[in-house]
Amino acid sequence: MTSYGIFSLQLTYRGYPPSKRQWNGYIKHVFERVGLEWHQQFYDHHFTHEGARDYGYIKRKGELQTDKKFGRSYTGRKKAKYGHTLPLRFSSLSYNLGKVAKVQATSKGGKVVLPQGYNRKHPKTQINMRDEVTRVLPREMDHLRRIADLALQQQIDSGRNNP
Repeated sequence: MTSYGIFSLQLTYRGYPPSKRQWNGYIKHVFERVGLEWHQQFYDHHFTHEGARDYGYIKRKGELQTDKKFGRSYTGRKKAKYGHTLPLRFSSLSYNLGKVAKVQATSKGGKVVLPQGYNRKHPKTQINMRDEVTRVLPREMDHLRRIADLALQQQIDSGRNNP
């Protein structure tokens, strides 16, 4: 199951409406704010064992092994070389590159740009790292909706004060 960060806004506006240009600026700001909030609040959770459980990541080879085959598994090699078994990380290069928030927003939508390392897909597995790192939980979606509502209200209020 894949959940992407998609939501819609339904507004009731009282008073004189803003111009189309102003409105597009407001919406662009909202999408930028939501992208930054996702990155600040939820990006790191994807790279924890708790996050792997919450988001329902597919188990990697070796995660459930304890026998001598563990050392040759993906998880065993990661533990031997880098000293951790954290999900979505091998050397942590993509994780570290993704720590810098890059949000692209327009009045039509917004996206958080992540490193290309998450686009890798092994042909013999069902694992899709990009899908896993971009999953959004329902509680996160609720939080992001509140942020969008607050950001839009702030934009509208600031527009009323600056005629």
